[in-house]
Amino acid sequence: MPKSTLKGIKGWLLFYVIFLSFRLIVIISILLIYQKVYPIILIEAVFVVLALLSIFIKYYPKQVNIIYLLLSIITTIIVNANGIRSDVIEDRAGSVGAIMGATVVSVIFILYWIKSKRINNTFTS
Repeated sequence: MPKSTLKGIKGWLLFYVIFLSFRLIVIISILLIYQKVYPIILIEAVFVVLALLSIFIKYYPKQVNIIYLLLSIITTIIVNANGIRSDVIEDRAGSVGAIMGATVVSVIFILYWIKSKRINNTFTS
């Protein structure tokens, strides 16, 4: 493909932006439903906003988004720590599944941010 067609917020990058937007909606919903501010969820909300802003204002988008993706693995582990230690097999399985899912998605997107031609063409001056 010509270099000019692999530029802009299209393709998988658009999917990633939609994914982040959906994640932000979920976090806001959790905060509104439970009406309690959990520090780890608040930290993730801040990083989701920073990740989205970094894409649109083109300010260190690779670094910010890779940090966010690593943080999402850590927050998933922290949130699901009690489930892993649970004696109930369903709780343990659900927590391990959530951690594995977050890890797989994050690793895929980290590799995308590192290796994608669209990312390199969109976010270079």
